[in-house]
Amino acid sequence: GKKNATLLPSSAGPSEAPGKSNLVDLPEKEKEKRCQLKVCNLHDLSAPRIYILEHTDGAGHRMKSILEAIAVGLRNGLNFGGLVGQLQPLTDQHINFRVIVDAVFGSEGSSNLFYYNISVTPIFAKEFENVRELQAAVAAGTVKPETSLYVKAVNEWGYDGSVKRDLYFPSWLREEFRRHLD
Repeated sequence: GKKNATLLPSSAGPSEAPGKSNLVDLPEKEKEKRCQLKVCNLHDLSAPRIYILEHTDGAGHRMKSILEAIAVGLRNGLNFGGLVGQLQPLTDQHINFRVIVDAVFGSEGSSNLFYYNISVTPIFAKEFENVRELQAAVAAGTVKPETSLYVKAVNEWGYDGSVKRDLYFPSWLREEFRRHLD
């Protein structure tokens, strides 16, 4: 069957009619826990997936990392598998970050983004220190379909000033990030 998540638009944004599911259907053979939100699956479902570690500080930095990881995935032909979460969901501000994630990504957000925590970190096919290493591996063709990749830091996604920011954060993706906030 077709494995495309179909969120990536040709020109218009990915908005859906109210009441429609915010999730993609994963293949039945799928064993790995990964995000099923459409915003996490911007490429074919067989595309490699990136995972990141949830930060231990405030809500803003944690959310920024999620948005950056999705954008890095979009730019590099990867889907976002989710986070390796902290054992304690409270931020430095003593706010339950899962509640914030549900406000931004919809009621299914936290149950899709947080499958693993630091006590049961999965084994990844490859681990990268940062976006530069990840992008070098993608460019070299060493990242294979249906693999899980761990990227320790996604905050340097804009390191190459010659690459337009819209390739990471096109207007339709920024609108998708705001969809549940309106």
